Amino acid sequence: MKDPGFLARYSVRVNEPVANKTKIQTGGNTDFYAEAEDAATLRNLLSDAIGNDLPITVIGCGSRVVCSDHGYRGLVVRYRARRYELVNGDVVVDAGLPVHELIGRLAEEERGGLEAFAGYAGSVGGAIAEGATRGTLRFADRVKRVSLFSGGRTVDVTPADLKYGDQGSTGSARLGGNTEWVLGATLETVRRDPAESTRLIAEATQERLRGEPVGKPFVFVFGDPPRQRARDLLAKVGMGGERTGGALVSEKNANAIINDDDATATDVYNLAQRMKARVKMQLGVKLIESVVWLGER
Repeated sequence: MKDPGFLARYSVRVNEPVANKTKIQTGGNTDFYAEAEDAATLRNLLSDAIGNDLPITVIGCGSRVVCSDHGYRGLVVRYRARRYELVNGDVVVDAGLPVHELIGRLAEEERGGLEAFAGYAGSVGGAIAEGATRGTLRFADRVKRVSLFSGGRTVDVTPADLKYGDQGSTGSARLGGNTEWVLGATLETVRRDPAESTRLIAEATQERLRGEPVGKPFVFVFGDPPRQRARDLLAKVGMGGERTGGALVSEKNANAIINDDDATATDVYNLAQRMKARVKMQLGVKLIESVVWLGER
């Protein structure tokens, strides 16, 4: 490491477990781990980590992260910033703000437009990077501007600049290589009666719960292809109930892998590859993983 003082400057922890920071609750340790409570700290931390030639992964809620059993030879940063500011009907937020918290705060201000994402387990940054969708609504459809850390500086871009293309909810090609990171965003909202917001949030939450495993850690694996649902394709090829080691495909939602019996990250990864291969072989559809796989497989 070129600058050992980097560790103390940001209270970096060494050989830190990652499993307890993810929804699937499995996997190894990261060489370095730090937390950033605001955008300025994240920018400085990323700059210094790049200067130390460290591979970097930024996480929010950890809902789509699986760390290799062999660990991650780099720096994992949990971005916890939760700024929320309503400005002339738009809302300016940090990427670390959980989506469910954003929706609840908007409802209190008689604003809406994102109720379809009630129950989404990730952060605003995760929803943007993943290209999250609910029905015909893409999270990015409500995004006016995105603040990125790119090339050592902050840049503002539009959703069109992120190049989601035709990949449905499988994310932005621009954000896929861990060379650019979402700091925050400005989202468009609409005026909404609180009672209507409550109704829409309840409907979306119930829909989410109907397709979500209960009682054990899990991760949703694939984004939805255009005009199709990954869970339906996987159910059609009979993946529900399939198992690799301690990893189990949910029969309730065949796009979810459950940590059923002390699953390893390798179990989860190998099962995901089986799922993808069967859909490709039987239906000719290529599923794209929305999971962030950390470390060598």
